[in-house]
Amino acid sequence: MNRFSNIITFLKTTSIIKTLYFNFKSFKFTKALHLPVLVGKKVSLKSIGNVVLNYDGPKKIHIGSANLFNTTTSMPTIWNNLGNVAFNGPVTFYPGTTIYVTSNATIEFGGNNRFGKNTSLLCTKYIKIGHTTGFSWDCQIADSDFHFIENMESGDIKPRSASILIGNNVWCGNRVVIGKGVTIADNCICGMNTLVNKSCEIPYSLLLGIPAKIRSGKFRRVFDLDKENYLISKFG
Repeated sequence: MNRFSNIITFLKTTSIIKTLYFNFKSFKFTKALHLPVLVGKKVSLKSIGNVVLNYDGPKKIHIGSANLFNTTTSMPTIWNNLGNVAFNGPVTFYPGTTIYVTSNATIEFGGNNRFGKNTSLLCTKYIKIGHTTGFSWDCQIADSDFHFIENMESGDIKPRSASILIGNNVWCGNRVVIGKGVTIADNCICGMNTLVNKSCEIPYSLLLGIPAKIRSGKFRRVFDLDKENYLISKFG
């Protein structure tokens, strides 16, 4: 029964044509046959670009083809890759996410990543996101200001782009914004509505506020599903 239900859900949410097009456009024939990437029906494939798969296994990459809590969004899922995207493991982009990579830019995913509804990834240089790092709804990760600012006294103009490096097992709550040049250490938590415009290189830190204030310590999100289920049964 569960298998039948999964098939029905797959047919409702996944575009067969877009999935076939994405896979056979991106990978060699033998790899494309396994359909490692599933593309949702409401996904806009503006440019597929160069996509590299650095892992083997049955787990898929979902682009707008999976849903969380059966929520809906009027925002389309947009894949616009003019540069390079590298997957080192399975990744889920929930409906409404935007993936935009400019020419010669690269975004790299460590694997076991999830990006919540209406989250935007905007890459003009280099973004690296570690394994088991996830983002809730309405987040933004952008390695560029997309404009230049000139100092009227000195005439200095700084680069508008700088790489973003996000570690492993990082969790970002709703509406977190991560700006250019930011490094976030492993096992950090960014609380909801937090603006991260400076680096945090202390693992297990809690980042809160606008702009983010770093509370160093021993905080981490519980990722273990068995432990999480136990805590749900205990606390509700």
